[in-house]
Amino acid sequence: MRSGLLILRSIPVAGSITWERFQAHQFLTRLLAEQKREQRLGTGVFLGTVHSAKGLEFSHLFILDGGWNLPAKSEEMEEERRLFYVAMTRAKRFLGLFRLAGECNPHLAILGKEQGLTFVPSPARLAGPGPSLLRHRILGLKELFMDFAGRCHPGHPVLTALKDLNAGDELGFGFVNAKLCLLTPAGTPVAAVAASAREEWGTLLPRVSRARVIAMVKRRRSDCKGGYEAKILCDDWEIPIMEVGLVASWGSF
Repeated sequence: MRSGLLILRSIPVAGSITWERFQAHQFLTRLLAEQKREQRLGTGVFLGTVHSAKGLEFSHLFILDGGWNLPAKSEEMEEERRLFYVAMTRAKRFLGLFRLAGECNPHLAILGKEQGLTFVPSPARLAGPGPSLLRHRILGLKELFMDFAGRCHPGHPVLTALKDLNAGDELGFGFVNAKLCLLTPAGTPVAAVAASAREEWGTLLPRVSRARVIAMVKRRRSDCKGGYEAKILCDDWEIPIMEVGLVASWGSF
């Protein structure tokens, strides 16, 4: 046993040992499953079944709905009720019970009647537009005009703004001279969307929640081929790689 890891070494034995290996596998499977159930790391969120939470306690506990249907037999109903009670007693300070629309949870009905509990509807169930999701998309070199900043003289505000950019900085979108550009908070363009991707990104603009720099790529005059190097006015410049958050409603998936 090394640092909680049990190491087995195969030993040649005459004859068949298939059954012994099977028993060892079964034992180790149960042992590892039990260790996984009992091991607690850090102070994060524990997500598990009621059975896996037996013997544990939590300062804040939430019991989800779904699957707590009315059993066909009365003895099964009593067993389900005890299980639900065990789940509730895992809470030390706060207990939150969820009720799923369309489900018939007999335990919640009893609590509401005998204990006077009142269930508050979720905001997602109220009238109005549904909740929003945020999807992320990378705006990289294939969709950017890589020579945009290279066509600026040394000391140009575009090059100065690029030198001040760091990973994590946020940029905005805007049109400059008919080009869809990435702008600093001060309004300085630091990159431009390539002509081949301009139409697609133009349609995505209403859904953009945020655009964040995740990397800076250096490009040099010698990287330009096909006669384009003649239009380059500086030796090197940087291109921001962006992570763009796009808002989408549930119905768009």
